[in-house]
Amino acid sequence: YVLFTLKQQELARLLLPIGEYPKSEIREIAAEAGLPVADKPDSQEICFIPDGDYRKFVGERTKPTPGDFIDSDGNVLGQHPGIQFFTVGQRRRLGLNGNTGKPLFVIRIIPETHQIVLGSVRDLDERQLWASRVTFVGEKPPSEPVTVDAKIRYNAGVATATLTPRGDWAEIRFDEPQRAVTPGQAVVFYQGDVVLGGGIIEREAPMLQEIAGG
Repeated sequence: YVLFTLKQQELARLLLPIGEYPKSEIREIAAEAGLPVADKPDSQEICFIPDGDYRKFVGERTKPTPGDFIDSDGNVLGQHPGIQFFTVGQRRRLGLNGNTGKPLFVIRIIPETHQIVLGSVRDLDERQLWASRVTFVGEKPPSEPVTVDAKIRYNAGVATATLTPRGDWAEIRFDEPQRAVTPGQAVVFYQGDVVLGGGIIEREAPMLQEIAGG
């Protein structure tokens, strides 16, 4: 997933000496060699963040701007300390103290106005997304719509979709709705075990001149 930006030039010089081994076997080899990492827990969060507390890490490096929680009609539901502390699909730690009477999730984040749109779990489902900065691993990227398996985050499963290349952008339409499609995350395309490429999920569709590369 994270290597989708590599091109043939980089891959030709890339060595993966343990790429054929499952992690369990690597742990056994490390244990036999007496390496302390043999029993190290799997990393679940950003590895360079102390204690995994990304909110504290970001808060120490940026100045948060408070804003409003709103619903899809623009009604104010409450206030938040800063958009950098939230992500699409989040339900916990909204700070509303259950006063809304129903479960709410982060549906959309609007950086320009510092607003966070909240809604029901059904509001998280989407069938289509646009991706920018699209790159393909192969020397001949597709020029027409093609069926792919797409992954919208590193720990998500793959889902069947139709990929339509549009210059440096791509339109992806899924056969089934996908939950919590998050702008800024990478969407990666596969065909079987082959990584075709990927791009960055955007909040909005591109302007016509962007598709044309102008």
